[in-house]
Amino acid sequence: MLFSRLISVLILLILPLLSVSAPSRPASLKVTTMDGRQLTLDQMRGKVVLVMFFSTDCPHCQRTAQALRPLYREFRPQGLEIVGIAINPSASGNLQSFARKYGVEFPLSLGTRGDCTRFAGISVMARFYVPYLFFVDKNGIIRQQHDGSDRLFYRNEAQNIRTAIQTLLK
Repeated sequence: MLFSRLISVLILLILPLLSVSAPSRPASLKVTTMDGRQLTLDQMRGKVVLVMFFSTDCPHCQRTAQALRPLYREFRPQGLEIVGIAINPSASGNLQSFARKYGVEFPLSLGTRGDCTRFAGISVMARFYVPYLFFVDKNGIIRQQHDGSDRLFYRNEAQNIRTAIQTLLK
């Protein structure tokens, strides 16, 4: 009985770590930024790219956007790019104010829930939470993804994001 409980606890601890390594797949993305530029992941080959799908009215997304600002400033000269894609219906009316209010300096664009599910490789019927972060390596391969329900990752998000960026920049 004790052994089976121990195994159950170990499985629960290991499962989140397995989901981090599972996504290793090519990424494809094309967005139009707020200033009208077309961005694709192909254009960013050779750089580490963090893609964030978010909602402008989500407090957790707002906090994540603020946490990304210093990391973008620090790691952009070393080859980091960040792309934010707002997927909530009201984003078209408040994306610019979101960028000003939360000090966002990386490119932002509008998208849909369907854009996020396609990028994540999940069913359109799947439930997910934002922010949904994807870490893409220099060769255009998704190496990590974390939706907003990943409590282990978001418990110390700034440090975990930093670690993922540093690992991919090496």
